[in-house]
Amino acid sequence: MEWIAQWRSTKALTNTWISTGERHYFASHSLIFIIDGKATWNINGQRVHASFGELIAIEEKSVLEVMDGGDMDLAGWHVQFDTYAVFDNRREVEKFDWQVPSGEAYQKMQLSGGSLASIIQQLSEENTDIRSERVGNQHLLYELLNNLYQQKGDSELNSENGVLRSNDYMREHYGQVITRGQLAQIAGITPWHYSRKFSEQFGKSPLDYLAHYRIYRAQEELLLTSATSQHIAKKSGFEDAHYFSRRFKQLTGVSPKQYRQTLKHRRFVVLSPICAEIMIHLGVIPYAVMVTPILLSPHQREQFIEYGVRLLEVTQYDVDLELVRQTLAGDYCGQQYDGKG
Repeated sequence: MEWIAQWRSTKALTNTWISTGERHYFASHSLIFIIDGKATWNINGQRVHASFGELIAIEEKSVLEVMDGGDMDLAGWHVQFDTYAVFDNRREVEKFDWQVPSGEAYQKMQLSGGSLASIIQQLSEENTDIRSERVGNQHLLYELLNNLYQQKGDSELNSENGVLRSNDYMREHYGQVITRGQLAQIAGITPWHYSRKFSEQFGKSPLDYLAHYRIYRAQEELLLTSATSQHIAKKSGFEDAHYFSRRFKQLTGVSPKQYRQTLKHRRFVVLSPICAEIMIHLGVIPYAVMVTPILLSPHQREQFIEYGVRLLEVTQYDVDLELVRQTLAGDYCGQQYDGKG
């Protein structure tokens, strides 16, 4: 059995697509193509951010509610279509129960520059001949579906890239309020699917990873500044200083105050000469630093000799974590840099 898609209608998006509280019921399968602006919708219980260049596929009998109109510049097209099953041994056709390729409540994808320009041009063309118009609309429908199914072949790679995008977002905005729903939206997949994919890639749930990263950045602040715990808590994404202190101790074994008091007794291995140089200027002497000898500047060599910083020699762009472990454990047999060679 095969199936075919039959174009039904193409309509420009109206103000009802940006008016908060408006609801749209889909009697037919739909493809929504955004050519300008942005908006936030709820599709079958899933929060969806729609913006320029995105194609959103929705199955029939779905419900879309406008959560946030975004801006008044939203523009795009709503293409409706039906699907029919085709049997080799029978001449008749019957309704086909089509589902979006991803198997989710909806499917969203970003169109590439070439596809984007081609589709926008087709939608902008006017055709006075009814038969030519129908052929053009059918061609447009299949071009949109073709983009959708090409996405299916790369769905695994795309979800992995989406998870990486969300991880970048965490690291850049860790001081702000971040929810799992936001991160899933950035990744372009459902929250449940996102949590599973994130855990597979990073070994922790998204929010657990975020908590660890926030504490890591708080340790950095405690190391490099004299800011209060309350200030560091807020900067690291914790509104409540008491909760921050509790989480800090849970993940590091000591309170922020104890962590700062024991800094002098800690061994720090720094991954770059520049960071080591900054730490020395701030009064914190690293135990060791990773360097590529040929790239180490003369003034850094002199400074590291003066302060007794051990040099861990690595090739350019290499981060040898096992060497770090051996150094911190006292297993590394290398010697303090003597300025020779």
